[in-house]
Amino acid sequence: MINSEINKLIEETYTLARGLRQKDRSVDEEALAAIDQAARWMGQAAEANPELIPCPEYKILLWNIGWCIYEASWAVVSKVEVAWELTGHAESAQRAAVIATLAATARALPWPQYAPRALGAIRCEALVESKRDTPDGYDHAWVFHDQATDMYDDFKQSLMGAEKKFAIGLDEVFIQLGLAETGTACREAERIIGRWAEGRGDAWTEGGEDVWLRRLYVRLSEGAEIGERTLATVASVHLEHGLVTEVTEDRMALVTAYRQPGIMTARALLLAAPLCADMDRLGFRPPEDMSWSMAQENFLRRAGHAYRAILDDSGAPYAQDHLRSLVQLRLNFALLTPGRSMPLQTDLADCLTIDPLDDRACESLSLWLSQRPEDDANVLGSATMPGYMCAIERCGKHLGNSELSYFEWRRKWPNLDRYVKQEGRDERVANALNLSAAQCTE
Repeated sequence: MINSEINKLIEETYTLARGLRQKDRSVDEEALAAIDQAARWMGQAAEANPELIPCPEYKILLWNIGWCIYEASWAVVSKVEVAWELTGHAESAQRAAVIATLAATARALPWPQYAPRALGAIRCEALVESKRDTPDGYDHAWVFHDQATDMYDDFKQSLMGAEKKFAIGLDEVFIQLGLAETGTACREAERIIGRWAEGRGDAWTEGGEDVWLRRLYVRLSEGAEIGERTLATVASVHLEHGLVTEVTEDRMALVTAYRQPGIMTARALLLAAPLCADMDRLGFRPPEDMSWSMAQENFLRRAGHAYRAILDDSGAPYAQDHLRSLVQLRLNFALLTPGRSMPLQTDLADCLTIDPLDDRACESLSLWLSQRPEDDANVLGSATMPGYMCAIERCGKHLGNSELSYFEWRRKWPNLDRYVKQEGRDERVANALNLSAAQCTE
Protein backbone atom coordinates (compact mmCIF):
# COMPACT_ATOMS: atom_id res chain seq x y z
CA MET A 1 0.00 0.00 0.00
CA ILE A 2 2.77 2.41 0.98
CA ASN A 3 4.83 1.56 -2.11
CA SER A 4 1.80 2.17 -4.31
CA GLU A 5 1.08 5.48 -2.62
CA ILE A 6 4.62 6.83 -2.81
CA ASN A 7 5.01 5.75 -6.43
CA LYS A 8 1.84 7.65 -7.25
CA LEU A 9 3.13 10.76 -5.47
CA ILE A 10 6.49 10.49 -7.22
CA GLU A 11 4.79 10.36 -10.60
CA GLU A 12 2.38 13.20 -9.79
CA THR A 13 5.06 15.55 -8.46
CA TYR A 14 7.36 14.83 -11.40
CA THR A 15 4.56 15.52 -13.87
CA LEU A 16 3.63 18.74 -12.05
CA ALA A 17 7.21 20.03 -11.85
CA ARG A 18 7.84 19.27 -15.50
CA GLY A 19 4.57 20.94 -16.46
CA LEU A 20 5.44 24.06 -14.48
CA ARG A 21 8.90 24.20 -16.05
CA GLN A 22 7.48 23.87 -19.57
CA LYS A 23 4.64 26.28 -18.72
CA ASP A 24 2.05 23.63 -19.54
CA ARG A 25 0.71 23.97 -15.99
CA SER A 26 -0.17 27.09 -14.07
CA VAL A 27 0.25 27.68 -10.35
CA ASP A 28 -3.41 27.27 -9.49
CA GLU A 29 -5.18 25.88 -6.44
CA GLU A 30 -4.90 22.34 -7.77
CA ALA A 31 -1.13 22.63 -8.20
CA LEU A 32 -0.64 24.17 -4.76
CA ALA A 33 -2.82 21.48 -3.18
CA ALA A 34 -0.76 18.76 -4.87
CA ILE A 35 2.47 20.22 -3.49
CA ASP A 36 0.95 20.52 -0.03
CA GLN A 37 -0.39 16.97 -0.12
CA ALA A 38 2.96 15.49 -1.14
CA ALA A 39 4.82 17.51 1.51
CA ARG A 40 2.37 16.49 4.22
CA TRP A 41 2.66 12.82 3.23
CA MET A 42 6.42 13.12 3.37
CA GLY A 43 6.23 14.68 6.83
CA GLN A 44 4.01 11.90 8.14
CA ALA A 45 6.27 9.26 6.62
CA ALA A 46 9.30 10.83 8.30
CA GLU A 47 7.56 10.76 11.70
CA ALA A 48 6.86 7.07 11.24
CA ASN A 49 10.39 6.34 10.00
CA PRO A 50 12.79 8.68 11.77
CA GLU A 51 15.96 7.31 10.14
CA LEU A 52 18.86 9.67 9.68
CA ILE A 53 18.96 8.87 5.97
CA PRO A 54 15.72 8.45 4.01
CA CYS A 55 15.13 5.46 1.76
CA PRO A 56 15.68 5.87 -2.03
CA GLU A 57 11.96 6.37 -2.74
CA TYR A 58 11.75 9.13 -0.14
CA LYS A 59 14.75 10.86 -1.68
CA ILE A 60 13.12 10.82 -5.11
CA LEU A 61 9.88 12.25 -3.74
CA LEU A 62 11.73 14.93 -1.78
CA TRP A 63 13.66 15.93 -4.90
CA ASN A 64 10.44 16.22 -6.89
CA ILE A 65 8.71 18.25 -4.17
CA GLY A 66 11.66 20.63 -4.07
CA TRP A 67 11.51 20.98 -7.85
CA CYS A 68 7.77 21.73 -7.71
CA ILE A 69 8.30 24.38 -5.03
CA TYR A 70 11.11 25.98 -7.02
CA GLU A 71 9.13 26.21 -10.26
CA ALA A 72 5.90 27.33 -8.59
CA SER A 73 7.51 30.07 -6.49
CA TRP A 74 9.46 31.46 -9.45
CA ALA A 75 6.38 31.52 -11.66
CA VAL A 76 4.47 33.44 -9.00
CA VAL A 77 7.15 35.97 -8.00
CA SER A 78 7.63 36.94 -11.64
CA LYS A 79 4.09 38.33 -11.58
CA VAL A 80 4.47 40.40 -8.40
CA GLU A 81 4.57 44.10 -9.28
CA VAL A 82 7.23 46.48 -7.98
CA ALA A 83 5.95 48.70 -5.13
CA TRP A 84 2.95 46.38 -4.74
CA GLU A 85 2.48 47.27 -1.08
CA LEU A 86 2.59 51.04 -1.72
CA THR A 87 0.15 50.84 -4.62
CA GLY A 88 -2.17 48.42 -2.85
CA HIS A 89 -2.00 45.95 -5.74
CA ALA A 90 -4.29 43.19 -4.46
CA GLU A 91 -3.17 40.46 -6.86
CA SER A 92 0.46 40.97 -5.91
CA ALA A 93 -0.45 40.74 -2.23
CA GLN A 94 -2.18 37.42 -2.93
CA ARG A 95 0.86 36.18 -4.83
CA ALA A 96 3.10 37.21 -1.93
CA ALA A 97 0.93 35.08 0.35
CA VAL A 98 1.29 32.10 -2.00
CA ILE A 99 5.07 32.43 -1.96
CA ALA A 100 5.07 32.68 1.83
CA THR A 101 3.09 29.41 1.96
CA LEU A 102 5.50 27.68 -0.43
CA ALA A 103 8.47 28.92 1.61
CA ALA A 104 6.86 27.63 4.80
CA THR A 105 6.37 24.25 3.11
CA ALA A 106 10.04 24.24 2.11
CA ARG A 107 11.14 24.97 5.68
CA ALA A 108 8.94 22.20 7.09
CA LEU A 109 10.19 19.40 4.82
CA PRO A 110 11.90 16.48 6.55
CA TRP A 111 15.42 15.72 5.29
CA PRO A 112 15.32 19.05 3.40
CA GLN A 113 18.84 18.61 2.04
CA TYR A 114 17.33 16.10 -0.40
CA ALA A 115 14.96 18.77 -1.73
CA PRO A 116 17.58 21.46 -2.48
CA ARG A 117 15.53 23.27 -5.12
CA ALA A 118 12.95 24.09 -2.45
CA LEU A 119 15.37 26.81 -1.28
CA GLY A 120 14.20 28.70 -4.35
CA ALA A 121 10.99 29.59 -2.48
CA ILE A 122 12.96 31.39 0.23
CA ARG A 123 14.84 33.26 -2.51
CA CYS A 124 11.44 34.28 -3.90
CA GLU A 125 10.29 35.34 -0.44
CA ALA A 126 13.27 37.72 -0.37
CA LEU A 127 12.44 39.02 -3.85
CA VAL A 128 8.83 39.69 -2.85
CA GLU A 129 10.05 41.73 0.10
CA SER A 130 12.40 43.76 -2.09
CA LYS A 131 9.53 44.38 -4.50
CA ARG A 132 7.70 46.20 -1.71
CA ASP A 133 10.13 48.99 -2.61
CA THR A 134 10.43 50.25 0.95
CA PRO A 135 13.41 50.35 3.34
CA ASP A 136 11.67 47.80 5.59
CA GLY A 137 11.03 45.59 2.59
CA TYR A 138 14.72 45.52 1.71
CA ASP A 139 15.63 44.87 5.36
CA HIS A 140 13.30 41.86 5.39
CA ALA A 141 14.69 40.69 2.04
CA TRP A 142 18.18 40.55 3.52
CA VAL A 143 16.90 38.42 6.40
CA PHE A 144 15.52 35.86 3.95
CA HIS A 145 18.66 35.96 1.81
CA ASP A 146 20.80 35.26 4.88
CA GLN A 147 18.47 32.47 5.93
CA ALA A 148 18.66 30.80 2.52
CA THR A 149 22.47 30.97 2.53
CA ASP A 150 22.63 29.54 6.06
CA MET A 151 20.37 26.67 5.02
CA TYR A 152 22.55 26.03 1.99
CA ASP A 153 25.65 25.85 4.19
CA ASP A 154 23.90 23.41 6.58
CA PHE A 155 22.67 21.23 3.71
CA LYS A 156 26.13 21.21 2.15
CA GLN A 157 27.57 19.80 5.34
CA SER A 158 24.85 17.17 5.75
CA LEU A 159 25.21 15.95 2.14
CA MET A 160 28.87 14.98 2.51
CA GLY A 161 29.09 11.43 1.21
CA ALA A 162 25.62 11.51 -0.32
CA GLU A 163 24.77 10.82 -3.97
CA LYS A 164 26.27 13.38 -6.34
CA LYS A 165 22.86 14.36 -7.70
CA PHE A 166 21.91 16.10 -4.46
CA ALA A 167 25.25 17.87 -3.96
CA ILE A 168 25.22 19.12 -7.55
CA GLY A 169 21.59 20.19 -7.24
CA LEU A 170 22.35 22.09 -4.06
CA ASP A 171 25.25 23.98 -5.64
CA GLU A 172 23.15 24.76 -8.70
CA VAL A 173 20.36 26.25 -6.63
CA PHE A 174 22.93 28.25 -4.66
CA ILE A 175 23.87 29.97 -7.92
CA GLN A 176 20.30 31.27 -8.03
CA LEU A 177 20.33 32.20 -4.34
CA GLY A 178 23.55 34.17 -4.70
CA LEU A 179 22.41 35.87 -7.87
CA ALA A 180 19.21 37.01 -6.17
CA GLU A 181 21.10 38.37 -3.15
CA THR A 182 23.57 40.36 -5.25
CA GLY A 183 20.66 41.57 -7.36
CA THR A 184 18.89 42.83 -4.24
CA ALA A 185 21.99 44.82 -3.24
CA CYS A 186 22.11 46.43 -6.68
CA ARG A 187 18.38 47.18 -6.86
CA GLU A 188 18.37 48.81 -3.44
CA ALA A 189 21.33 50.99 -4.47
CA GLU A 190 19.60 51.88 -7.74
CA ARG A 191 16.47 52.83 -5.81
CA ILE A 192 18.29 55.04 -3.31
CA ILE A 193 20.72 56.73 -5.70
CA GLY A 194 18.41 57.12 -8.69
CA ARG A 195 15.26 58.21 -6.86
CA TRP A 196 16.80 60.34 -4.12
CA ALA A 197 15.41 63.58 -5.58
CA GLU A 198 11.88 62.15 -5.51
CA GLY A 199 12.19 60.99 -1.91
CA ARG A 200 12.85 64.20 -0.03
CA GLY A 201 11.31 63.85 3.41
CA ASP A 202 10.17 60.23 3.09
CA ALA A 203 11.54 57.00 4.57
CA TRP A 204 14.15 56.75 1.81
CA THR A 205 15.97 59.94 2.87
CA GLU A 206 15.40 59.87 6.64
CA GLY A 207 18.61 60.51 8.56
CA GLY A 208 20.43 62.28 5.75
CA GLU A 209 22.87 61.24 3.06
CA ASP A 210 25.66 59.94 5.29
CA VAL A 211 23.36 57.33 6.86
CA TRP A 212 22.39 56.05 3.43
CA LEU A 213 25.90 56.18 2.02
CA ARG A 214 27.02 53.91 4.86
CA ARG A 215 24.07 51.56 4.25
CA LEU A 216 24.90 51.46 0.55
CA TYR A 217 28.52 50.59 1.21
CA VAL A 218 27.67 47.73 3.59
CA ARG A 219 24.98 46.21 1.39
CA LEU A 220 26.97 46.51 -1.84
CA SER A 221 30.08 45.03 -0.22
CA GLU A 222 28.09 42.07 1.07
CA GLY A 223 26.30 41.68 -2.24
CA ALA A 224 29.61 41.69 -4.11
CA GLU A 225 31.07 39.04 -1.83
CA ILE A 226 28.13 36.69 -2.32
CA GLY A 227 28.31 37.42 -6.04
CA GLU A 228 31.95 36.34 -6.14
CA ARG A 229 31.05 33.23 -4.19
CA THR A 230 28.35 32.57 -6.77
CA LEU A 231 30.81 32.89 -9.65
CA ALA A 232 33.18 30.52 -7.85
CA THR A 233 30.34 28.02 -7.48
CA VAL A 234 29.56 28.28 -11.20
CA ALA A 235 33.24 27.61 -11.94
CA SER A 236 33.27 24.61 -9.60
CA VAL A 237 30.15 23.08 -11.14
CA HIS A 238 31.53 23.79 -14.61
CA LEU A 239 34.86 22.14 -13.87
CA GLU A 240 33.52 19.08 -12.05
CA HIS A 241 30.25 18.36 -13.82
CA GLY A 242 29.97 20.58 -16.88
CA LEU A 243 27.21 23.05 -17.74
CA VAL A 244 24.05 22.16 -19.65
CA THR A 245 22.01 23.63 -22.48
CA GLU A 246 18.58 23.30 -20.81
CA VAL A 247 17.08 22.91 -17.35
CA THR A 248 16.03 19.34 -16.68
CA GLU A 249 14.92 17.18 -13.79
CA ASP A 250 18.55 16.70 -12.74
CA ARG A 251 20.47 19.81 -13.83
CA MET A 252 20.02 23.60 -13.75
CA ALA A 253 23.34 25.34 -14.40
CA LEU A 254 23.28 26.46 -18.04
CA VAL A 255 26.24 27.17 -20.32
CA THR A 256 25.43 30.87 -19.82
CA ALA A 257 25.56 30.56 -16.01
CA TYR A 258 28.49 32.97 -15.64
CA ARG A 259 26.74 35.89 -17.33
CA GLN A 260 24.10 37.18 -14.94
CA PRO A 261 26.17 36.65 -11.76
CA GLY A 262 29.08 38.36 -13.53
CA ILE A 263 26.88 41.32 -14.43
CA MET A 264 25.44 41.74 -10.95
CA THR A 265 28.77 41.23 -9.18
CA ALA A 266 30.57 43.75 -11.40
CA ARG A 267 27.71 46.19 -10.91
CA ALA A 268 27.81 45.88 -7.11
CA LEU A 269 31.59 46.39 -7.04
CA LEU A 270 31.46 49.41 -9.35
CA LEU A 271 28.68 50.96 -7.27
CA ALA A 272 30.69 50.43 -4.07
CA ALA A 273 34.01 51.76 -5.37
CA PRO A 274 33.14 55.51 -5.31
CA LEU A 275 31.98 55.22 -1.69
CA CYS A 276 35.43 54.49 -0.27
CA ALA A 277 36.37 58.16 0.12
CA ASP A 278 33.13 58.82 2.02
CA MET A 279 33.75 55.85 4.32
CA ASP A 280 37.17 57.35 5.05
CA ARG A 281 35.59 60.77 5.72
CA LEU A 282 33.04 59.19 8.06
CA GLY A 283 35.77 57.47 10.06
CA PHE A 284 35.04 53.86 9.21
CA ARG A 285 37.79 51.27 9.13
CA PRO A 286 38.72 49.95 5.65
CA PRO A 287 38.47 46.21 4.91
CA GLU A 288 41.32 43.92 5.99
CA ASP A 289 44.66 45.75 6.24
CA MET A 290 44.11 48.17 3.35
CA SER A 291 43.84 51.92 3.18
CA TRP A 292 40.63 53.27 1.68
CA SER A 293 42.41 54.17 -1.56
CA MET A 294 43.69 50.59 -1.77
CA ALA A 295 40.19 49.31 -1.03
CA GLN A 296 38.82 51.40 -3.88
CA GLU A 297 41.32 49.98 -6.35
CA ASN A 298 40.54 46.50 -5.00
CA PHE A 299 36.85 47.00 -5.78
CA LEU A 300 37.72 48.04 -9.32
CA ARG A 301 40.11 45.12 -9.84
CA ARG A 302 37.48 42.65 -8.65
CA ALA A 303 34.89 44.35 -10.86
CA GLY A 304 37.18 43.78 -13.85
CA HIS A 305 37.43 40.09 -12.99
CA ALA A 306 33.65 39.76 -12.71
CA TYR A 307 33.21 41.67 -15.97
CA ARG A 308 35.45 39.22 -17.82
CA ALA A 309 33.36 36.33 -16.50
CA ILE A 310 30.38 37.64 -18.48
CA LEU A 311 32.27 37.00 -21.72
CA ASP A 312 32.13 33.21 -21.66
CA ASP A 313 33.19 30.85 -24.45
CA SER A 314 29.89 28.95 -24.61
CA GLY A 315 29.04 30.16 -28.09
CA ALA A 316 25.48 30.87 -26.93
CA PRO A 317 24.04 34.15 -28.28
CA TYR A 318 23.85 37.07 -25.86
CA ALA A 319 20.44 38.29 -24.78
CA GLN A 320 19.90 42.00 -25.42
CA ASP A 321 19.74 42.60 -21.65
CA HIS A 322 23.19 41.06 -21.24
CA LEU A 323 24.65 43.00 -24.15
CA ARG A 324 23.25 46.25 -22.72
CA SER A 325 24.81 45.40 -19.35
CA LEU A 326 28.20 44.83 -20.97
CA VAL A 327 28.02 48.33 -22.46
CA GLN A 328 26.70 49.92 -19.27
CA LEU A 329 29.41 48.37 -17.11
CA ARG A 330 32.18 49.35 -19.49
CA LEU A 331 30.82 52.90 -19.49
CA ASN A 332 30.91 52.79 -15.69
CA PHE A 333 34.61 51.91 -15.82
CA ALA A 334 35.19 54.76 -18.28
CA LEU A 335 33.51 57.31 -16.00
CA LEU A 336 35.05 56.08 -12.75
CA THR A 337 38.58 55.44 -14.06
CA PRO A 338 38.97 57.37 -17.34
CA GLY A 339 41.99 56.24 -19.29
CA ARG A 340 42.00 52.76 -17.75
CA SER A 341 43.15 50.01 -20.12
CA MET A 342 40.68 47.13 -20.46
CA PRO A 343 41.45 45.43 -23.78
CA LEU A 344 38.57 43.34 -25.04
CA GLN A 345 38.21 41.24 -28.16
CA THR A 346 34.60 40.72 -29.15
CA ASP A 347 32.35 41.20 -32.15
CA LEU A 348 29.28 41.94 -30.00
CA ALA A 349 29.57 45.73 -30.46
CA ASP A 350 32.33 47.99 -31.77
CA CYS A 351 32.07 50.30 -28.77
CA LEU A 352 33.19 47.45 -26.49
CA THR A 353 36.58 47.15 -28.17
CA ILE A 354 37.82 50.74 -27.77
CA ASP A 355 40.81 50.79 -25.44
CA PRO A 356 41.85 52.59 -23.31
CA LEU A 357 38.63 53.80 -21.75
CA ASP A 358 39.18 57.42 -22.62
CA ASP A 359 36.79 60.16 -23.71
CA ARG A 360 36.44 58.51 -27.12
CA ALA A 361 35.35 55.25 -25.52
CA CYS A 362 32.93 57.09 -23.21
CA GLU A 363 31.40 58.87 -26.20
CA SER A 364 31.03 55.66 -28.21
CA LEU A 365 29.49 53.67 -25.32
CA SER A 366 27.09 56.51 -24.49
CA LEU A 367 26.06 56.84 -28.12
CA TRP A 368 25.39 53.10 -28.40
CA LEU A 369 23.03 53.25 -25.42
CA SER A 370 21.34 56.47 -26.55
CA GLN A 371 20.43 54.97 -29.94
CA ARG A 372 18.25 52.36 -28.23
CA PRO A 373 15.06 54.00 -26.89
CA GLU A 374 14.59 51.54 -24.04
CA ASP A 375 18.22 51.62 -22.85
CA ASP A 376 19.86 53.84 -20.24
CA ALA A 377 23.18 54.11 -18.41
CA ASN A 378 21.84 52.50 -15.23
CA VAL A 379 22.77 54.18 -11.94
CA LEU A 380 25.46 56.53 -13.21
CA GLY A 381 23.05 57.92 -15.78
CA SER A 382 20.18 58.28 -13.28
CA ALA A 383 21.79 59.36 -10.00
CA THR A 384 20.17 62.25 -8.12
CA MET A 385 21.80 61.68 -4.74
CA PRO A 386 24.21 64.63 -4.50
CA GLY A 387 26.69 62.91 -2.19
CA TYR A 388 26.97 59.88 -4.43
CA MET A 389 27.21 62.01 -7.58
CA CYS A 390 30.04 63.93 -5.96
CA ALA A 391 31.72 60.61 -5.12
CA ILE A 392 31.59 59.62 -8.81
CA GLU A 393 33.08 62.97 -9.86
CA ARG A 394 35.90 62.73 -7.34
CA CYS A 395 36.59 59.12 -8.23
CA GLY A 396 36.99 60.01 -11.90
CA LYS A 397 39.24 62.97 -11.16
CA HIS A 398 41.36 61.03 -8.66
CA LEU A 399 41.78 57.78 -10.60
CA GLY A 400 41.73 58.91 -14.20
CA ASN A 401 42.74 61.46 -16.74
CA SER A 402 39.85 63.01 -18.64
CA GLU A 403 38.81 66.43 -19.79
CA LEU A 404 35.16 65.44 -19.40
CA SER A 405 33.75 65.56 -15.88
CA TYR A 406 30.92 63.34 -14.69
CA PHE A 407 28.67 66.38 -14.34
CA GLU A 408 29.38 67.44 -17.92
CA TRP A 409 28.69 63.92 -19.13
CA ARG A 410 25.29 63.90 -17.35
CA ARG A 411 24.32 67.22 -18.94
CA LYS A 412 25.39 65.95 -22.35
CA TRP A 413 23.43 62.69 -22.15
CA PRO A 414 20.15 63.44 -20.31
CA ASN A 415 18.37 60.70 -22.26
CA LEU A 416 20.48 58.04 -20.51
CA ASP A 417 18.52 58.72 -17.31
CA ARG A 418 16.20 55.78 -16.63
CA TYR A 419 13.52 58.15 -15.37
CA VAL A 420 13.92 60.89 -17.98
CA LYS A 421 10.29 60.67 -19.12
CA GLN A 422 8.86 61.37 -15.68
CA GLU A 423 7.25 64.76 -15.24
CA GLY A 424 9.59 67.31 -13.66
CA ARG A 425 12.55 64.93 -13.77
CA ASP A 426 14.76 67.29 -15.79
CA GLU A 427 14.40 70.02 -13.17
CA ARG A 428 15.10 67.62 -10.30
CA VAL A 429 18.20 66.31 -12.04
CA ALA A 430 19.45 69.85 -12.72
CA ASN A 431 19.01 70.75 -9.06
CA ALA A 432 20.80 67.59 -7.95
CA LEU A 433 23.72 68.30 -10.29
CA ASN A 434 24.04 71.83 -8.91
CA LEU A 435 23.91 70.61 -5.30
CA SER A 436 26.49 67.93 -6.03
CA ALA A 437 28.83 70.32 -7.81
CA ALA A 438 28.64 72.64 -4.80
CA GLN A 439 29.49 69.72 -2.44
CA CYS A 440 32.51 68.84 -4.56
CA THR A 441 33.99 72.32 -4.12
CA GLU A 442 33.63 72.31 -0.33
